[in-house]
Order: sequence, then structure tokens, then C-alpha cells
Amino acid sequence: MNRKTAATIVLLILALVLTTCSTNTTGASSEFWNVDEAPKADAEAGQIHALEERDDAPLGSKGWNMIYVSEIESGIKKYVSGEIYVPDGSSTTPRDIVLWNHPTTGLADYCAPSRREVNDIRIPELQQLLDDGHIVVASDYPGQGLPGQAYYMVGQANARASLDALRTLEHLPEIEHSGKFVQYGSSQGGQTAMHLEAIAANYASDFTLAGSAMMSPAVRVKDLTANGMRYPELTGFVISMLSGVKTAHPELSYSDFLSEQSQDALPQLNASCWGIWQNSTAIEHPYTTDAMDDDGDWAKAMEDIDDFTPTGSAPFMIHHSATDVIAPVEQTRREVEALCEAGSAVEYREYENMEHGSVIPEAATTFPSWAQDRFDDKPAVNDCK
Repeated sequence: MNRKTAATIVLLILALVLTTCSTNTTGASSEFWNVDEAPKADAEAGQIHALEERDDAPLGSKGWNMIYVSEIESGIKKYVSGEIYVPDGSSTTPRDIVLWNHPTTGLADYCAPSRREVNDIRIPELQQLLDDGHIVVASDYPGQGLPGQAYYMVGQANARASLDALRTLEHLPEIEHSGKFVQYGSSQGGQTAMHLEAIAANYASDFTLAGSAMMSPAVRVKDLTANGMRYPELTGFVISMLSGVKTAHPELSYSDFLSEQSQDALPQLNASCWGIWQNSTAIEHPYTTDAMDDDGDWAKAMEDIDDFTPTGSAPFMIHHSATDVIAPVEQTRREVEALCEAGSAVEYREYENMEHGSVIPEAATTFPSWAQDRFDDKPAVNDCK
């Protein structure tokens, strides 16, 4: 793929994501977001610190922004923001839960999903899922929306935050739920989904994972970084991932990976949602010569983040572009193989004429019925050989 084509694709992806994050009308007051970075040591994961009703919930539902406690690493607790949507009216049976794992949104606090207007683009098929009677829960992930550095592309921290978002339902007794959930996510959210499947049974045993759907998943940080370094148009993506890796491994030094010019661009990470993606393409030599040495500290930290094993506990549905620039299809095919080997039934589809971002709205239309089949315990399509 030539540079002009790659640049065009990245700009189209940015346009799509900027559209999903364009307005900020959630109903939450500015004071709502002003919290200390760390909760008390005895705070329980899933405990709600603050709850405020949204003014843009889909027709026939109510929605709330929430700030809750998450144990993002063993012994490390953070406040995390997120959102909950519940259909109006009562239900004769406890409601099943859909967990949305969001894609890249930009790392500045005001870029967090729950700070933005909700619709069927930001949370795909939200209206249909609510019409089907499900509770919909979503986490912003740690450091996105609230004080502290974002754990961008640090799968286990984000997965624990998503599972703790489910736990908030235990603190909302007026919402009766079944404990059964299906998760779905796109891009970064696909990584969250993979890590979540690997830890759900041990970390959140009160909930039962019935299935996972991923659209254009971007899973392994080391492979994604190596691929992004090939394209000037993805320099901002690489720098963003490095910031997440460093949040999880603060002992790392940017100077071991980034040139001085790239280090000068770092303040853009928290200055705007997409400034670093848009402005880093002109950096001629963004990385040090030995940035990705396998024996280097950065590579080892990425391998640590990527160190998880699927459990094969529930079916997967995966949609991916055969020409994806950001997350090459070969990487997703490896994830499919790993899931099949673990014992999951995997329904897998590739698109020949779509890219990373354009797959998502197309694939999302298949999710509500697939999720309902999982809740109904119907056999899943299995493309594993």
C-alpha cells in the first residue's frame, strides 16, 4: 500500500471518529467530573462514587453517567467513569446485560465517551439493544474522563474496568439483572474484549459471559506498534500506544523509543482528542534506531501487556477488513486461531472492500440478533476448522 492511500484511509478513519465525538451534551454538570484520582483503600470494586442522569438517553430508556471504583490492577484502585442505559418500564424477568467496549477516542479527559452525546454511532445499535429489553453498560476505561494518565491499549486494566462497570449494577438495586452478559467492542475495544474473556471467570465470577463480538479488533500492542511504525500516517497512533504502555510501566523512558521531535509532540496527547494523530505525520524520523529491539525495555513491557491466554469460555463473532492498515488482518487471523484452539466457537467474516473504521457500522447490524441468540442459549455458528 502506498503512502497516499494509507494517508487517505487514516483521514477517513479520523473523520468517522470525530463525528462520533462531536458534541458534549450529556446532562452531567462540570462538578460531576471533579474527583480525586484514587478512592479510599477500603473502597469496593464497582462501588458508585457519583451518579447523574443523562438528558440524551435513547427513546424509551433512561441513562446515567457514573463514576465508580475499579481495581485496575491487583491492589491498585482508581475512579473510572462510564454510563448505563436501561429500558423504561418493568420487566417480568431480570434483564440481560450488554457490555460495550469502546474504540480509540483520544486521550484528553473531555474526549471520554460518556462526556459525549450518545447515539447508535458511538454505541452501535444501542436503540435496538434497549428495544430488545437489555441493560447496556459501558466504561470509559481508567484515565479517560477523569484525572490520571490513560491506560490506552493496556488490555487487562481496561478489561477490569469494564467488568467493574458491570459490578455497579449490584449497587443499583432498582435495576434487576440476570447476571448474564454479552460483550462487544471495536478496535481498542476488541483488545478489551479479548483480555476480558481471559479474566472474567476469575475476576467477576458473579457474572456469566455468554459471548463476545469484535469489530476491527486491534489486540496485540507489540505487533500493532511494529506495524504502525511502517506508516508516517500512524505515528500519532504509535505515540499514543506508547503513552499507555508507559502508564502501565512508568519506569520506561520515552527517550529510548522516540526521537526528540516526537518527544516534543507528547503534550498534544492531553491537549486535544486527535491533535497528535493529525500533527505527527510530518515527523521525518520519529523513532530511535533500536526502538523495537526485542531485548529492549519497551518491547518487554509490550510483551507483558500482550501476555494473556483465551479460555474458550464462550462463542465469539469477529468482523475484520482484509485490507486493514491500522490492525492488519493477519493479526486478527492469529487471534481467531488462538480462540479456536482454546475451544470457543468462532464466527468469522472478512470484508474485501472496507477499511478499519467502515467495517464497524456494517458489522454492528448483525450484533443484536447474535447477542439475543447467546442469551437464549442457541448454538453458535462455528467457523473453526
